[in-house]
Amino acid sequence: EDGQDINRQFFDGTAAREVKAIFTALERRKEEYIFSMDMHETSQRDDPDCGPLPMTYYLWELRASERQSKLGGLVINAVREAGYETCNWDEIYGDHNNGGVIHYPEDAHSKVYTKAPSFDAYLLKKGFAKRAFTTETPTSWSMEKRVDAQIISLETVLDAHR
Repeated sequence: EDGQDINRQFFDGTAAREVKAIFTALERRKEEYIFSMDMHETSQRDDPDCGPLPMTYYLWELRASERQSKLGGLVINAVREAGYETCNWDEIYGDHNNGGVIHYPEDAHSKVYTKAPSFDAYLLKKGFAKRAFTTETPTSWSMEKRVDAQIISLETVLDAHR
């Protein structure tokens, strides 16, 4: 909306209509979800705030408590086993990368993302979820490949909660 990054508008008093609609829906249901998964795509351009972007699969895992087990590694392993490349950079967006997984809060070092109010952070802060994932597939992959990697991600987390 008006050139704003909707992904960074999840704060009380936001002007973004799309975000307000999500807030209304969440408040109406007032449920706590086992987890959320926000499925993103990484474009082939560099981010002016953060530099180069990986053209491989990676994800963020946010946990309400550092005592919660980490599931991101299970997702990365499943995506790799399916034959998809995952990011092995030391850092992504300035955050510490653990073989394709950025764990928040402990790996949070990005100047942008540690301050920007994102959907996943909002869900945890307001008690709508105890865990949140944001997955990233590169737009340079075919649509079929991107969808498959996202489905693998979702199924892996669902299986871990059964």
